[in-house]
Amino acid sequence: IIATALQAPIRQIAENAGVDGSVVYEKIPVQATGYESADDLLKAGQTHLETIAALSAKIDNSAVRTKVDRLGGTCQRIFDYVRQNPKSADDLRKFMNYYLPTLEKLVKTYELMEEQGVEGENITASKERITQMLDTMDVAFEKQLDALFGDAALDIDTDITAMESMMAQEGLTDAGKIPQVEEIKPLQEETFQVGDIKLEL
Repeated sequence: IIATALQAPIRQIAENAGVDGSVVYEKIPVQATGYESADDLLKAGQTHLETIAALSAKIDNSAVRTKVDRLGGTCQRIFDYVRQNPKSADDLRKFMNYYLPTLEKLVKTYELMEEQGVEGENITASKERITQMLDTMDVAFEKQLDALFGDAALDIDTDITAMESMMAQEGLTDAGKIPQVEEIKPLQEETFQVGDIKLEL
Protein backbone atom coordinates (compact mmCIF):
# COMPACT_ATOMS: atom_id res chain seq x y z
CA ILE A 1 0.00 0.00 0.00
CA ILE A 2 2.82 2.40 0.92
CA ALA A 3 4.70 1.63 -2.30
CA THR A 4 1.57 2.33 -4.35
CA ALA A 5 0.97 5.61 -2.53
CA LEU A 6 4.50 6.76 -3.34
CA GLN A 7 3.98 6.29 -7.07
CA ALA A 8 1.77 9.37 -7.59
CA PRO A 9 4.24 12.11 -6.57
CA ILE A 10 7.07 10.39 -8.45
CA ARG A 11 5.01 10.21 -11.62
CA GLN A 12 3.85 13.84 -11.25
CA ILE A 13 7.37 15.17 -10.70
CA ALA A 14 8.58 13.34 -13.80
CA GLU A 15 5.66 14.58 -15.92
CA ASN A 16 6.21 18.16 -14.75
CA ALA A 17 9.76 17.79 -16.02
CA GLY A 18 8.47 16.65 -19.41
CA VAL A 19 9.31 12.98 -18.88
CA ASP A 20 6.95 9.99 -19.01
CA GLY A 21 6.19 9.34 -15.35
CA SER A 22 5.39 5.68 -15.93
CA VAL A 23 8.83 5.08 -17.44
CA VAL A 24 10.56 6.71 -14.47
CA TYR A 25 8.51 4.68 -12.04
CA GLU A 26 9.38 1.41 -13.76
CA LYS A 27 13.04 1.98 -12.88
CA ILE A 28 12.37 2.15 -9.13
CA PRO A 29 13.40 -1.09 -7.36
CA VAL A 30 10.48 -3.10 -6.00
CA GLN A 31 10.57 -4.40 -2.46
CA ALA A 32 10.75 -8.20 -2.18
CA THR A 33 7.55 -10.01 -1.24
CA GLY A 34 9.32 -12.89 0.52
CA TYR A 35 7.76 -15.37 -1.91
CA GLU A 36 10.49 -16.55 -4.29
CA SER A 37 8.39 -17.26 -7.36
CA ALA A 38 6.62 -13.89 -7.01
CA ASP A 39 9.91 -12.03 -6.58
CA ASP A 40 11.35 -13.73 -9.67
CA LEU A 41 8.21 -12.91 -11.67
CA LEU A 42 8.21 -9.27 -10.60
CA LYS A 43 11.90 -8.86 -11.37
CA ALA A 44 11.50 -10.32 -14.86
CA GLY A 45 8.30 -8.36 -15.39
CA GLN A 46 9.94 -5.07 -14.48
CA THR A 47 12.74 -5.76 -16.97
CA HIS A 48 10.21 -6.39 -19.76
CA LEU A 49 8.21 -3.27 -18.87
CA GLU A 50 11.29 -1.07 -18.84
CA THR A 51 12.25 -2.31 -22.30
CA ILE A 52 8.71 -1.90 -23.65
CA ALA A 53 8.43 1.62 -22.21
CA ALA A 54 11.76 2.63 -23.76
CA LEU A 55 10.72 1.26 -27.16
CA SER A 56 7.32 2.92 -26.95
CA ALA A 57 8.93 6.30 -26.35
CA LYS A 58 10.71 5.95 -29.72
CA ILE A 59 7.54 5.25 -31.71
CA ASP A 60 6.32 8.24 -33.74
CA ASN A 61 2.78 6.94 -34.30
CA SER A 62 0.90 8.38 -31.31
CA ALA A 63 -2.02 5.94 -31.66
CA VAL A 64 0.29 2.92 -31.50
CA ARG A 65 2.26 4.48 -28.66
CA THR A 66 -0.97 4.95 -26.71
CA LYS A 67 -1.93 1.31 -27.24
CA VAL A 68 1.47 0.13 -26.00
CA ASP A 69 1.35 2.40 -22.96
CA ARG A 70 -2.13 1.16 -22.12
CA LEU A 71 -0.89 -2.44 -22.25
CA GLY A 72 2.02 -1.48 -20.03
CA GLY A 73 -0.41 0.01 -17.53
CA THR A 74 -2.45 -3.20 -17.44
CA CYS A 75 0.74 -5.21 -16.90
CA GLN A 76 1.68 -2.89 -14.05
CA ARG A 77 -1.70 -3.46 -12.38
CA ILE A 78 -1.19 -7.22 -12.74
CA PHE A 79 2.17 -6.92 -11.02
CA ASP A 80 0.68 -4.68 -8.32
CA TYR A 81 -1.80 -7.46 -7.58
CA VAL A 82 1.03 -9.99 -7.37
CA ARG A 83 2.91 -7.77 -4.91
CA GLN A 84 -0.11 -7.78 -2.63
CA ASN A 85 -0.95 -11.45 -3.31
CA PRO A 86 2.42 -13.19 -3.94
CA LYS A 87 0.97 -16.69 -4.30
CA SER A 88 -0.95 -15.55 -7.39
CA ALA A 89 2.38 -15.57 -9.24
CA ASP A 90 1.91 -19.29 -9.82
CA ASP A 91 -1.09 -18.50 -12.07
CA LEU A 92 0.89 -16.24 -14.39
CA ARG A 93 3.43 -18.60 -15.95
CA LYS A 94 2.00 -18.41 -19.47
CA PHE A 95 1.61 -14.65 -19.20
CA MET A 96 5.26 -14.22 -18.18
CA ASN A 97 6.81 -16.86 -20.42
CA TYR A 98 4.93 -16.05 -23.62
CA TYR A 99 2.51 -13.10 -23.63
CA LEU A 100 4.77 -10.42 -22.16
CA PRO A 101 7.88 -11.42 -24.20
CA THR A 102 5.67 -11.48 -27.31
CA LEU A 103 4.44 -7.96 -26.56
CA GLU A 104 8.03 -6.79 -26.22
CA LYS A 105 8.96 -8.44 -29.53
CA LEU A 106 6.02 -6.86 -31.36
CA VAL A 107 6.79 -3.39 -30.04
CA LYS A 108 10.46 -3.78 -30.90
CA THR A 109 9.60 -4.91 -34.43
CA TYR A 110 7.17 -2.02 -34.96
CA GLU A 111 9.73 0.51 -33.74
CA LEU A 112 12.39 -0.99 -36.03
CA MET A 113 10.11 -0.92 -39.09
CA GLU A 114 8.97 2.63 -38.39
CA GLU A 115 12.61 3.67 -38.08
CA GLN A 116 13.25 2.67 -41.70
CA GLY A 117 11.25 5.67 -42.90
CA VAL A 118 9.62 3.83 -45.81
CA GLU A 119 6.15 2.36 -46.35
CA GLY A 120 6.80 -0.65 -48.55
CA GLU A 121 4.25 -3.44 -48.88
CA ASN A 122 5.86 -5.76 -46.34
CA ILE A 123 6.55 -3.07 -43.75
CA THR A 124 3.09 -1.54 -44.04
CA ALA A 125 1.33 -4.91 -43.79
CA SER A 126 3.40 -5.98 -40.79
CA LYS A 127 2.80 -2.71 -38.97
CA GLU A 128 -0.95 -3.04 -39.54
CA ARG A 129 -0.95 -6.59 -38.19
CA ILE A 130 1.02 -5.55 -35.12
CA THR A 131 -1.41 -2.69 -34.50
CA GLN A 132 -4.34 -5.11 -34.69
CA MET A 133 -2.59 -7.53 -32.37
CA LEU A 134 -2.04 -4.80 -29.80
CA ASP A 135 -5.81 -4.31 -29.65
CA THR A 136 -6.31 -8.05 -29.23
CA MET A 137 -3.70 -8.22 -26.49
CA ASP A 138 -5.35 -5.29 -24.72
CA VAL A 139 -8.53 -7.35 -24.31
CA ALA A 140 -6.60 -10.48 -23.35
CA PHE A 141 -4.44 -8.72 -20.74
CA GLU A 142 -7.48 -7.12 -19.11
CA LYS A 143 -9.11 -10.55 -18.91
CA GLN A 144 -5.92 -11.87 -17.30
CA LEU A 145 -6.13 -9.13 -14.68
CA ASP A 146 -9.81 -9.83 -14.08
CA ALA A 147 -9.10 -13.55 -13.68
CA LEU A 148 -6.73 -12.81 -10.78
CA PHE A 149 -9.70 -11.47 -8.83
CA GLY A 150 -11.69 -14.68 -9.33
CA ASP A 151 -10.96 -16.12 -5.86
CA ALA A 152 -11.68 -12.79 -4.17
CA ALA A 153 -14.99 -12.52 -6.04
CA LEU A 154 -15.98 -16.05 -4.96
CA ASP A 155 -15.08 -15.26 -1.35
CA ILE A 156 -17.25 -12.14 -1.44
CA ASP A 157 -20.12 -14.12 -2.97
CA THR A 158 -19.86 -16.69 -0.16
CA ASP A 159 -19.76 -14.00 2.53
CA ILE A 160 -22.79 -12.20 1.11
CA THR A 161 -24.78 -15.43 0.83
CA ALA A 162 -23.95 -16.34 4.44
CA MET A 163 -24.87 -12.85 5.65
CA GLU A 164 -28.18 -12.94 3.79
CA SER A 165 -29.02 -16.30 5.37
CA MET A 166 -28.16 -15.14 8.91
CA MET A 167 -30.12 -11.91 8.56
CA ALA A 168 -33.15 -13.80 7.25
CA GLN A 169 -33.01 -16.34 10.10
CA GLU A 170 -32.83 -13.55 12.67
CA GLY A 171 -35.75 -11.76 11.08
CA LEU A 172 -33.61 -8.68 10.52
CA THR A 173 -34.63 -8.24 6.92
CA ASP A 174 -37.25 -9.25 4.43
CA ALA A 175 -35.60 -12.21 2.68
CA GLY A 176 -37.77 -11.65 -0.32
CA LYS A 177 -36.34 -8.20 -0.85
CA ILE A 178 -32.66 -9.09 -0.60
CA PRO A 179 -31.10 -8.57 -4.02
CA GLN A 180 -29.67 -11.79 -5.34
CA VAL A 181 -26.00 -11.78 -6.25
CA GLU A 182 -25.38 -13.27 -9.64
CA GLU A 183 -23.43 -16.50 -9.45
CA ILE A 184 -19.75 -15.95 -10.23
CA LYS A 185 -18.45 -18.51 -12.66
CA PRO A 186 -14.81 -19.25 -13.52
CA LEU A 187 -13.60 -17.68 -16.75
CA GLN A 188 -13.65 -20.05 -19.69
CA GLU A 189 -10.53 -20.44 -21.77
CA GLU A 190 -10.57 -18.02 -24.69
CA THR A 191 -8.48 -17.73 -27.82
CA PHE A 192 -7.57 -14.46 -29.50
CA GLN A 193 -5.91 -14.47 -32.90
CA VAL A 194 -4.72 -12.03 -35.55
CA GLY A 195 -3.22 -13.75 -38.56
CA ASP A 196 -0.93 -16.50 -37.30
CA ILE A 197 -0.42 -14.87 -33.90
CA LYS A 198 -2.53 -16.58 -31.25
CA LEU A 199 -3.15 -15.90 -27.54
CA GLU A 200 -4.93 -18.36 -25.29
CA LEU A 201 -6.35 -17.48 -21.86
